[in-house]
Amino acid sequence: MSVDAPPERRPDVSTAPSKIHDFDSSNKENDDRKYLHIYHAAFQKHYPDYVGLVLNLRNNEGQRRGVDATVFLGRDKIIRVDFKHDHYPPNNYFLEFVSADSTGAESWLTKPVSCDIFAYGFVEHGFADIIPSAALQHAWRAYGEQWKRVYGVSKIPNNGYMTHGVPVPRTVVWDAIVSVLCCMPRLSVIK
Repeated sequence: MSVDAPPERRPDVSTAPSKIHDFDSSNKENDDRKYLHIYHAAFQKHYPDYVGLVLNLRNNEGQRRGVDATVFLGRDKIIRVDFKHDHYPPNNYFLEFVSADSTGAESWLTKPVSCDIFAYGFVEHGFADIIPSAALQHAWRAYGEQWKRVYGVSKIPNNGYMTHGVPVPRTVVWDAIVSVLCCMPRLSVIK
């Protein structure tokens, strides 16, 4: 696995206390369909038999288990998707490992999820990466501690709590995914 130069650090309490993330506002980004065009384009690129998607817009059990949308492919196949919106330059992924430090809530990266893929959208740059969820979680288990040491932990202020994550270069994450896929049992992301 390669180790690129340290990525741009995300703001944390010490550098950007006024920028507060709000889950409900972030979830509303899905509701407003503001960024859906970049996800549609990514699905069309990666899945030639892409038909369309249905959003899960409620803060319900499905969404808490990582299902923001269901993507429909030809021949009655589906893919469950967790959208990740990133407003930073597309040189790294923000890998969140603690969702809320006030409660110790696990993040999408560390808890069991029902989604098949993370659709990681670099919304200011108009594109999204499609990342297999099981492979990324496995890569995190294999390399997460090393990434924390090499790239540093950022703490993002939210309404009453902090979210902890690591900005890891995209190339490093994909190298790690390839590395762990060589050792994982065969996965099927299409149900």
